[in-house]
Amino acid sequence: MASITTHFFVTSAGLAENVLMCEIREKQIGAECAELGGFLEKPRPRVNGDMTQLHQQKQQLENMVQ
Repeated sequence: MASITTHFFVTSAGLAENVLMCEIREKQIGAECAELGGFLEKPRPRVNGDMTQLHQQKQQLENMVQ
C-alpha cells in the first residue's frame, strides 16, 4: 500500500511539474505572439519599402552592365 501511495505522490508531483512547465511555455508563446503582433501590425509598408529598394538596386546594376 505504501508503494502505491508513494507512486501516486511521485506521479502527482510529476503532473504538477508538467502543468507548471506548460503554463510557463504558454506565457512564453503569448509573449512571442505579442512581439510578433507588433511586427505584423503594418508589414505591408515595410515590405513595399524593401521591394522598392531592391528594385532600384537591380535597375542600378542593370544600368552598370549596359
